[in-house]
Amino acid sequence: MEKQTSSRYLITFKFETYVRKGELFYLEFLNSSSIRSFSRQYLYNQTLEGILNEHVPSQKGLQEGAKIGEAAGTVIISTGLASGVVNPNPAGLWAIINTVQILSFIPLSSIPLSPTLRGFFTSLSDIGFIPNFAEYLIDKNTTINKHQRSYNYGIESKLFLYNAGESLSALGIVLVFWPVLWGLSKIKNRKFHKKISAMLNEYRYGVIIRFWIQGCLEVSLACMVQLYGLPSLTVIELVNFGIAVLFALAMIVSPILIIKFTLKRTREIALLTEKSAFYKIWGSFFYEFKYDDDSLAKHYYSIFIVKRVLFTANMMFLGAYPIPQLVINGLLMFGFSIFMLVVKPYADPILQFVSTFAEFGISFIFCGTSYFLFEDKPHLKEVENAIFYLTLFIMGAQTLASVIIFFRNLVQMIKAAKERKAKNIDLSGPGNSTNIAREQDPNRPDPHLFFDRKKKKEL
Repeated sequence: MEKQTSSRYLITFKFETYVRKGELFYLEFLNSSSIRSFSRQYLYNQTLEGILNEHVPSQKGLQEGAKIGEAAGTVIISTGLASGVVNPNPAGLWAIINTVQILSFIPLSSIPLSPTLRGFFTSLSDIGFIPNFAEYLIDKNTTINKHQRSYNYGIESKLFLYNAGESLSALGIVLVFWPVLWGLSKIKNRKFHKKISAMLNEYRYGVIIRFWIQGCLEVSLACMVQLYGLPSLTVIELVNFGIAVLFALAMIVSPILIIKFTLKRTREIALLTEKSAFYKIWGSFFYEFKYDDDSLAKHYYSIFIVKRVLFTANMMFLGAYPIPQLVINGLLMFGFSIFMLVVKPYADPILQFVSTFAEFGISFIFCGTSYFLFEDKPHLKEVENAIFYLTLFIMGAQTLASVIIFFRNLVQMIKAAKERKAKNIDLSGPGNSTNIAREQDPNRPDPHLFFDRKKKKEL
C-alpha cells in the first residue's frame, strides 16, 4: 500500500494465477475503528468492492515450465513408445501414458499453482503424435466453452467431437489399417499368415477395448464440458450433445458391466492363454495381470475407470471448493496406491514395483499442491522444485522400467531361439535318422539283413 496524499492511498494487488476481466473483488478493513478522518469521524463503509481487469500470470514462468514439460514428455513418451511397440507385452507403455495423462490434469484444479508448474503440467497434455482430425471438420468457435476453469486450461470449444478428437482420431487411424491387414492375411505363406492373423484378431477386439481404457480420461472430460449447461438449438451442438450423453452413459455403465463379466467368467480368466478364443476377444482387459481365482487383479480396469471418471467430475464441478476438491483427489490417488500395494495386480514384478511407486508418487504430488492454497509461501521455490523433480523422476523410472523389460524379453527370445536351433541340429546329426526310426518303431526290420541274405545266396 502506497500513500499518495493524506486522503488517498494506492493498493497494488499481486496475482499468481489468471484473473478474468470483470471479476469482482472485496476489500475489508479488519481494524476499521483505527481509521479516522480529520474531523475525527469513523469510517462508514468497512468493506469496499471493485472490478478487476484481466491478468495473465508471468508468461516467462509459463513458457519455461511448458518448454521443460514438452521436452521431457516427448522423450519419455517416445522412448516408451519405441520399447512398447517391439515388446510383446506393451503394458509398460500403457503405464507411462496413464501417468502422463493424470498429471496433465493437475492445472484443471482450483489450486493456484505457480506459473512454472502450471506451464509444466499443462504442456504434458499437448504431447500428441496423432493429429486431431476434428480441427479440419469442425469450427471450434461454433460454441464457446462456458466452464471457466477448463476454458483457462485450454479447452476453448464446448463441442464433444472436437475435444475428444485426438482419441477418436487415434481410433480412426488404427481402424483404417484393418482392411489392409485383412488383405495381407489372405497371403498363403504359412508363417506370414499366422502373424498377420494374430494382429487381425487384436484389431477386431483389442483396439476398441484399449481405446476405451486409455481414452476414458479425455472422453470423460469432453463429455462433461459438453454437458455443462443446456445446448443451443443448432444442429451441430445438438448432435454433439446427443453423442456426449451416449458416451457419458457408457462410461458410467462400463465399470459395472466389466465387474459382472469378470465375476461370471472367473474360470476362463484364471485359465487364460494366448491361444484361447477368450483371450483373442477379451485379452486386453487381463493380459497384464495375475490370473488367480481369488485375486482382485482382474477388477483392475473397473477400478481404474471409476477412479478416472470421479477424478474428472471432481475437477469439473468442485472448482469453487478447493479444499474438498483436494481432499477427494487425495483419497482417490492414495486409495488406488493402496490397491496397487495390497493386490499387486501386475504379473511382471518390475512393472508392479515401478507402477506402485508411481501411484504413491502421484499421490504425494497432489498432496504437495496443497501448499499453494496458503497465503504465505516462504518456501515456494523449494516446494515447486520438489514437485517438479518428483514428477520427472516418476516418469523417468517408468520409462527405464519399460526399456529394462524390453531388453529382458529380448534376451529371453534370443536364448529360446538358440535352444531351438541347438535341438534341431542335435536331431539332424549323423546317424540320428536311423536311430530315431528304430526308436519310433522297434519292430521295423533292419535293412542290412536284406543285403546279408543276398550275399549268402550268391556264395
